[in-house]
This record gives sequence, C-alpha cells and structure tokens, in this order.
Amino acid sequence: MPLFAIRNDGSTDFFFFVFIVMLAPCVFILKYLSMRETKDAWMHFANATNLASEPSSGNFITLGGTYRNFLVVVNTMTKGSGKSRRRYTQLTVNLHQRGQLTTTISEKSKEGTISSIEKRLGYNDPTEFQVGVPSLDSRFVIKGTPAAQVLLLLNEKGIGEKLLKLSSVFMTVKDQKVILEHPTFVTEIRYLRLLLDTVVDTAEAVDQIH
Repeated sequence: MPLFAIRNDGSTDFFFFVFIVMLAPCVFILKYLSMRETKDAWMHFANATNLASEPSSGNFITLGGTYRNFLVVVNTMTKGSGKSRRRYTQLTVNLHQRGQLTTTISEKSKEGTISSIEKRLGYNDPTEFQVGVPSLDSRFVIKGTPAAQVLLLLNEKGIGEKLLKLSSVFMTVKDQKVILEHPTFVTEIRYLRLLLDTVVDTAEAVDQIH
C-alpha cells in the first residue's frame, strides 16, 4: 500500500498521520538551529563592530550603535506574504549633512514587473539614467537626482566599484539616510562587515558631496 494512500472510507492513511507527527518536530528543530546560527553569528559581528543588541520582536535581530562616527542600525526583516515572503538583512546609516542627493540603485535582474512593462510601452522614468561605466550600467538600474551628484557618488567617489563587490544590491539614499537591503539573513561575518563598510563608505561620500 502506498505511504500516502487514502482509504476507501475517505480517512487519512495511518502512516501519513505518523509521518506528519514525526515531521513537525524536525521542521521546528531545523528552524531553531538556523535561527540560533544566525543569532550567534550576529553576536560575534556585534562584538567586532562595537554594536549593541537592541529589542526586536519574534526571531528578528537588531543591532545599533556608532560605527566609524556614524549612527547605524543593522537588522533582519521580512517582506511580502505567503509564497512571496522573503527574508532580508537591512543596514541603515544616518547622514550628518542634509542635501539634495537622492538615489535608488538596484539589480536589473530584480526589476519590478510594472517597470518592465512600462519600458516595453516606451515610458522612461526621467530619474533613471546610465553612468557611462559598462560594468555598472549592465548590472544596475540607477535612478536619482541631481544626476550630476549621483554620477559623482558612483564614479569619482568610487562607490560604484564597491557596490559591484556585493552579491546583491538594493540601496537608497533619501531622507538623510543610506539604506542597503540584502536578501536572506546574512550569517557570514566577513560579508556582514563588507556590507556595513560599503554603506558607511557611501554615507561618507554623500556627506562630502552635500
């Protein structure tokens, strides 16, 4: 008899019930071990960067403090619901200076459906442009104003080259903050440090431009 067979009377097969009962604790244990690994890695990262753990709900993690003279927050988060629910690591740095520069830099491979349709229909976002560097223009969707300041940030300040070293990029500069979102809960400490240094390097460059 197949393991998942349904009896003629419509009742669930006994073995299927036993399988579900045995599977549930295994799933719980795997989730627990994964979250514990993430938390342990983040505590090591906090010690290495002098950041402090801050209160957060559920299994999310939040670190905050001053790093290289900038106020920073590093946290885990989720977006979406159901099958589209995704986990992210988010890094936020407060700028010291106010200015006009705003920008969003994202992966072309993750461009939204609506944006793709608009482009096919001939609509062009007036804030989107290319920076004249093939490696950047082929990988990223770059939007922002004033365009001259965004070009200065990515080219002369070298932030574009630093973003190319990351496996995934979604970064915004807006409302006196630099925010970088990375898919998954990052657990590799050296890569977390690279993310943090990149977003702080960006904040320093933006402050210089302002």
